[in-house]
This record gives sequence, structure tokens and C-alpha cells, in this order.
Amino acid sequence: MFDILNTARRKGSCCLKGFRSTPDKCLGYLLGKVGFSATFSEQDRAAGLVHSTVDVGNDTTRYSVGTNLFGWFGREIGVSDELNVFSSLQFTPLLHAETSFGLDGIGVVIGLDINEMEYDIEIKIGWGSIALVAAYLLFPIENLAGDLGLDPT
Repeated sequence: MFDILNTARRKGSCCLKGFRSTPDKCLGYLLGKVGFSATFSEQDRAAGLVHSTVDVGNDTTRYSVGTNLFGWFGREIGVSDELNVFSSLQFTPLLHAETSFGLDGIGVVIGLDINEMEYDIEIKIGWGSIALVAAYLLFPIENLAGDLGLDPT
């Protein structure tokens, strides 16, 4: 039977993911992070053509709505309780990708799905790193050195 509209709930158990403690999390928000995660996911029912999802994990909960064509192509948008907005794509039953924008920076995730395991590689650039690059682009070092009367060479 195929449900056109339903609500799925995913429960995840994360083996390794980014920063966990508060000081490390703050450092991740400032600088960014590169992480790998292996997550066991269990859904109480398959996603329908149009669906909503609550993803309950160890360190965050995510809420999303999306579409899914027989598990081969899917699109979701959502928010997390860590104040992030995300958009994800499911390319086949095996591949997925996600972009996010939020309190902890701008990120991208690519992943592989094998049975009920998700293997993700995440790269996130923190707001501190973004601010440093923006400052350099707006106020190049050569101009700053010249304004201070220093020889930039």
C-alpha cells in the first residue's frame, strides 16, 4: 500500500559526529568543522509522496517536510532545534546530500545509505571563519598596512 501523505519518525543513534561538549561546540560555531558520522536510522513507516518527518537524534531534533518518489528521488526542507535551516536531496536509495545555514555556520553534507545505516561526511564553515574571510576581502592587508604607514612588502 502506498501512502500519499503521512508522517514518519526517524530515530537515530550516532556513533561519531563533530563536537559534543559545550566548549568544543562553541569552537565549532566559531571556526567550523569537518566530521564523519555513522548513524543507525529506523523509521516507523516509509515516507510517502508528500510527508513530514521528525528526526530525533542524540544531539539534535530536526523537523522537515518533503516529497519522495518511491525512495529514488526526494526533496526535504526543514529546521532543527539548534536554529539551523536545511535542504536535502535523496538521489537514489543509496545517495543523499544536504546544505544548511544557521547558528553554527554554512555547511554541506554528502552521504551514503546502506540498509538502515547512514554514513555522512560534513563540512561546515563557522561564522568566525566567514568573518575573517569577509574582513580580508573588505579590508585587504596591503591597504591596512599602507594606512598604518607600514611597508606591506
